[in-house]
Amino acid sequence: MEPADLRRLVMAAVRPHIDRERLREVLAEETRQREALAAFLATWWPPGGREG
Repeated sequence: MEPADLRRLVMAAVRPHIDRERLREVLAEETRQREALAAFLATWWPPGGREG
């Protein structure tokens, strides 16, 4: 079975059971965490790399 076909079958079986509102909340939190991490990493080393 092709991976794409298997993926379609699994998603068709799972999709009706997904809580769409909760999924939106989780994805929004994930986005906030990624943005916070990116902001932190931007301050971790000075531009151009670390010195010393």
